[in-house]
Amino acid sequence: MQTTTHPSKKRPMDASEPPSAKPKKARQLEPTAALCTLPPEIVGTIASNLDVKALKSLRLANHYLHDSTYHHFGAAVYFTQTTDLTSGSLIDLDELSKDTRLSHHVKQLTLTFNPNHRIHHFGTGTEWRRVAPRAGRRKCEAPLVSDQESIKDWQDAIARLINCTSFKVYETPEVRHWSTVRTTPEWSREDNHDNMPEPDPRLENGESFSYGLDHTDAYMVLINVIRGASIPVERFVLLPPYLDMDLVDTAHLRDPAFRAAWSNLRELEIDPGSWRMAGDRERYVSGLIGLASNLDALTLHMDGCLGILRRLATDTSHTFKLKSLGLCGRAYLGSGRSLAKFICRHRATLQRLNLEHIALLDGGVGYLLNTLNSAQGLSALRSLCLKGLEEGTGQTVGKRLSFPVFRALVDWVDQDTGVHFRHKYQPRSYGVAATSTIELEGQAPHVGVALRDLEAKARVQ
Repeated sequence: MQTTTHPSKKRPMDASEPPSAKPKKARQLEPTAALCTLPPEIVGTIASNLDVKALKSLRLANHYLHDSTYHHFGAAVYFTQTTDLTSGSLIDLDELSKDTRLSHHVKQLTLTFNPNHRIHHFGTGTEWRRVAPRAGRRKCEAPLVSDQESIKDWQDAIARLINCTSFKVYETPEVRHWSTVRTTPEWSREDNHDNMPEPDPRLENGESFSYGLDHTDAYMVLINVIRGASIPVERFVLLPPYLDMDLVDTAHLRDPAFRAAWSNLRELEIDPGSWRMAGDRERYVSGLIGLASNLDALTLHMDGCLGILRRLATDTSHTFKLKSLGLCGRAYLGSGRSLAKFICRHRATLQRLNLEHIALLDGGVGYLLNTLNSAQGLSALRSLCLKGLEEGTGQTVGKRLSFPVFRALVDWVDQDTGVHFRHKYQPRSYGVAATSTIELEGQAPHVGVALRDLEAKARVQ
């Protein structure tokens, strides 16, 4: 007779049978230990998707993760270095430049005040030699000696940053706000430069020492570093609150070493509007731009653009062909003829045009649009922005460019050409004038054709 055993009842184990082994639990690794089992390439991919804070935490876990993410850490943290040319900042940058694992990650050097220090000058802790001042000028109103040791120390450190080809001189918003409350540029210069030491045997021919630099001095330190180290600068941004042409030694414009280094420049952004001595300013800035024979992108700010544009529009020695041009910052450009002529010189290569808050004489906006839409047009144009274009006498503005046929907010894409069209109208509010903004983006030559269509819809009223 066959018997059955109920499933819930266990069969008695025979003594001859070996005891069954208990099932083993799967071994669970700690998260960091699990990462250590991955190859460095996978760890690097993970690191590339982390923010700086998370990346720093990951590198503290163990030596393997620390070494596997060294490249990503360097690229994320050391891409831009900021300095105020103080002696302590020089020590830090010098040490970084000698670190072969990190120095090549530095791509941009920024000169600006440290907003936490509430100090409105550069270069503290260092003696800076100045040439003898001109008659009637104070010692602090003389340019720096170009070949002095203080500049060479910075030159040596920056030259070791072999991939650093982008430079920026500007004033942070925090310092700008503080300076409007506490001081003025003239106060800063007097406070920092009047305490000159007694005659020193190291000085020659009426030279003097100072222990602080303003924006113009800092700019000239950078120019002399570029010249002395023959740095192939590719991008330069100059956005100071003011620049004093008395402190600019224009001899570097004729120096072969500087001209060779500056010829590599691709992108230049500059604010010449607050420079004093308009004639010297215009000659210097236009000469500086003209030396950049490979310049692709140019952005000019403020109302100092008119004289510069006149020189650039008429000087046939310039060989660069712009792909991008931007003019902004409440700039008054007269009749608009110099602007139109300068743009037309680059019509075959110009891909991006940005005009913001430009004021022209009566009829200037219509003339500008008509010239840009002449027979050849802007055949390479891919991006256009016209914002707040105005007409008036230069002192007062009476009429503004607008497009009444469009709604206040328009955002659509032409299905036939693929041109992205945006229009925004901001009505007058709290004393701010009404502003009309037109943006076109797409492929050439369709954007140029769309610009022709816009001219028929434009009104200056």
